Amino acid sequence: MKSILKLTFTFSVILFLCSANGEPELTEITVNRDKESPLPLSKITEKVEAIELEVTDQSLISRVNRVLCSDKYIIVVCGQKSIMLFDKSGKFIRQIGSAGPGPEEYTRIVDITSDNKKGHVYVSASDGKILCYDFEGNFIRKSLSGFGGNYINYVHDRLLVIVEKAITEGRERMSRSCVYMMDDNLSKTDSVEIRRIVLNGVWMHPYNDFITDDGENLYLYYSDISTNPVVYDTLYQLKNKRLIPSLNLKFKNKGMKINGDKDIYLMNIYKSSRYVFAVYKEDVNNQFYYFCHDMKDGESHNMKDGYTDDIHTGEKVKIRPFDSDANRFYYLHTNMGDSDMEEPNPTLYIGTLKK
Repeated sequence: MKSILKLTFTFSVILFLCSANGEPELTEITVNRDKESPLPLSKITEKVEAIELEVTDQSLISRVNRVLCSDKYIIVVCGQKSIMLFDKSGKFIRQIGSAGPGPEEYTRIVDITSDNKKGHVYVSASDGKILCYDFEGNFIRKSLSGFGGNYINYVHDRLLVIVEKAITEGRERMSRSCVYMMDDNLSKTDSVEIRRIVLNGVWMHPYNDFITDDGENLYLYYSDISTNPVVYDTLYQLKNKRLIPSLNLKFKNKGMKINGDKDIYLMNIYKSSRYVFAVYKEDVNNQFYYFCHDMKDGESHNMKDGYTDDIHTGEKVKIRPFDSDANRFYYLHTNMGDSDMEEPNPTLYIGTLKK
């Protein structure tokens, strides 16, 4: 209870300071869980491009963890062992790095990001290393800071690493989350604390789109999918080494059950220049919902299982933002009926949102 009170007090102080400094007040958006309203992609997109990813012996794609996109290339992380580079037409170019115990190898990929200006790919590995390669596949450098095994983004010309560590406060075991800023030599320059919560087991976040760029500002939402009795429902702007509350999603009963347990698990919140997106899971039926709010016309959509792709596949799809540009998104879909191959690679769809 003391931890919850401390978090509530800290949040109130942040809101007061924001108002006192003349910064924008917190925007509140209501999520109506009792009403399902499907949303066709054509309503929110300018265009959606389909890219057939070439199949070779080295580019067989199974489970995709993340997709990155530059002006020339598409990078696909397949499982936890493989990074594949394609050109913008979908032609396979090469593998980047390799799995193994060597000093220039990654044991298991936790997350990746890219500096598209310099043509560098950063890999956060499970053994604590952060490795840097170029688009040609050459090893550049590595960090042994111990910040590897965490979630990374390269935005606004800097590498950001979200680090979660167990600490002790008095008699309580706490989980402390921070954002670390790294320089080009993969050394820490600054940090911002996200929160401290009571340590409640170990979990992996199924959605890791925690830091996004809407073209002007950086935003952060770091989910808590533990059983701690609070739903973190605020998206923050990351500015001047501070986290500034930007918007709040209002759920019925603040997402809590009558008995004090979580009623929902909020997986992520992010925004483009026009839309606010979220994914959450209802505890009672283990059902995932996708939410989209149009800040221009005030219309909201709450839908089961994803967005209706009325442009290409005719099916429900789950869209994800690009970490360097939340005004674009991607999804993958495999249509066995359109291929003579036994196991074709999925088709990558890249969409541009309306502004």
